Amino acid sequence: MVTAARIKVYQQSEKGKAANRRYRLSSKGRTAQRRYCVSPKGRTQTKARNRRYYLAHKDQWRVLGKARRTTLQRLVDHIKQRPCINCRQTFPPVAMDLDHVRGQKDQKISTMVAHGVSEWKLRRELAKCEVICAVCHRLRHAKPQAA
Repeated sequence: MVTAARIKVYQQSEKGKAANRRYRLSSKGRTAQRRYCVSPKGRTQTKARNRRYYLAHKDQWRVLGKARRTTLQRLVDHIKQRPCINCRQTFPPVAMDLDHVRGQKDQKISTMVAHGVSEWKLRRELAKCEVICAVCHRLRHAKPQAA
């Protein structure tokens, strides 16, 4: 007869660990794990585990987030170094705007940088924009004034 103690000893042995690893990597193991994670109990436990991990490593997460936002801002500043599409003049990045002219705007570029979205998502949104100086941008979107 197999007792709980014998099962635990087997699971802690190298042979048991290898078998457990193979099961988790198999499609059957991944399906079982996925099913558990989407169940109400699994969701609650996963959320609690993730929260505990975040609280235990909060400083590391903050450093990583700041580094990601810095990288994204450098990418945007690099794109803004191009000359204006209208007047062909080059200005500092703070004087250049990104005008959404193609496709549907998902989110503002500044919001994406502040939230630290993936570089791929930011580049996809930047592909919809033209680099234009602030003056030309204001003139482009100015409403005609009534006389």
